[in-house]
Formats: sequence, C-alpha cells, structure tokens
Amino acid sequence: TKSIEASDFDLALVSPTLIQRAKEAGIFLYRGGRRSRVLTEKDLKRLGIGDLDKELKKLMDGRTVNFMLYDAKETLQKRGAAVTLR
Repeated sequence: TKSIEASDFDLALVSPTLIQRAKEAGIFLYRGGRRSRVLTEKDLKRLGIGDLDKELKKLMDGRTVNFMLYDAKETLQKRGAAVTLR
C-alpha cells in the first residue's frame, strides 16, 4: 500500500493593515507593496501574529502552514484559484 504524504497548507491573509505593518517592519513586499513572500516565523512575530502558525499546525495534524500577505482580494485573485474563508 502506497502512503499519501500530506501537503503543506498555504494561507493568504488579505489585510491592508498587515501590509502596512509589514512595510513598517521592513518585510520585503512584491508588486509595489501589494503582496509578501512566504512569511517566516520571525516575520509573523514582527507582525504581532507569531503563534498563529503553531496553532494552525496543531489543528492541521502537523502539516506545514505557510502565510503570505495581500493588500486586497483582487491582488490575490490575480495569482490564481483561491478559496475564501471568513
């Protein structure tokens, strides 16, 4: 029997406020400040959401959780398919 390996879980956080915090913290942003790279643990702490990845990893049975910031839903939609969670 071949086992199936769980993939990582990528989350886009759409928040002009977090984008502004990222700019102020010196976190590199793409597209003229409209989106971030995958945020590191250090980035998450600098944004004030440092434990979010650990909490979600617990909920996701240990799967890696990656975060990126976007300034608007439209910016995210230009990147491809996405599912909106509220």
